[in-house]
Amino acid sequence: MSIKPPFTDVEIKKQPHGFYQDNSLPIALISKGIMVALVLWALVFPANANTALGSLNGNILKIFNQFYIVIVGFFAFFLLVVAILP
Repeated sequence: MSIKPPFTDVEIKKQPHGFYQDNSLPIALISKGIMVALVLWALVFPANANTALGSLNGNILKIFNQFYIVIVGFFAFFLLVVAILP
């Protein structure tokens, strides 16, 4: 019985040329579709989006609490360092 290669060795099909060169077309289109849907939802139903996203943010803060705050702080510090360095 041979040992199977790790999951990280999975070959992902990438576009050979064009705008999405060296990127996975399905992943790019799905993520762009989700972003467009969220923006349209927020534009068409702003009160509904505000309520839902505010509730989601509150639940995330309640569940992750200090971990979330510390990670956001580290990320902000990292961005500040990157902005200062040439």
